[in-house]
Amino acid sequence: MKKIAVILIAILSLVLGFWENVSYAGQHDPIYEGQYLVSLNHSFWKFGDEGKSSMYAHAVILGNVSENYTLLFSYLGPRFRLFNKLDAYVLTGIYSDSVGASMISSLWLDYVFGKNDIFAEVDYYITLQNQPHQLYATMEASRSFKDDVSIGGAIEAFGNLENGRFGELAYGPFVQFKFLRFWIAYDQTPALPGKVVFLRTSLRFTF
Repeated sequence: MKKIAVILIAILSLVLGFWENVSYAGQHDPIYEGQYLVSLNHSFWKFGDEGKSSMYAHAVILGNVSENYTLLFSYLGPRFRLFNKLDAYVLTGIYSDSVGASMISSLWLDYVFGKNDIFAEVDYYITLQNQPHQLYATMEASRSFKDDVSIGGAIEAFGNLENGRFGELAYGPFVQFKFLRFWIAYDQTPALPGKVVFLRTSLRFTF
């Protein structure tokens, strides 16, 4: 309980620190967003050395509370176990929103050593409506404690490959309780006129 209290106090301190530093369109008041993320993942058809590799399916719903938009992601492909600690996912899938849909080509790397975990993901979106292709990248590092509690930090970016403009560049700390995660992030939004602090609440289910 002491560790959880320290984590929550640290996150609250970071939020209060952002309060005076975030502006939008010349205003001094910060802009806050609430986001939700629900993910489902499933491993099946094991193969390779001792069945440590498998096929992998993953689906994500990501929404923004204030702007009422929803993004859908789906992935499918093999997960290879390398060196007994590194998992490499080579995936394809579909990304869709209110504008249209895109094909996804994705590479994930997940390195677990002891109580530490480093994860990296790169997605390449090939749009189906002759729109510019997009790139998404994220990286996170965390350490686990007792009672399925983990703390760490993450950074993610999303942008247009043709003009090099990134509509999102967010980073910040997170705390995870088994399948529930809270991520507080500062989004610089380089291609937009404002900056945002958001809290993303994630539910992650494995079946």
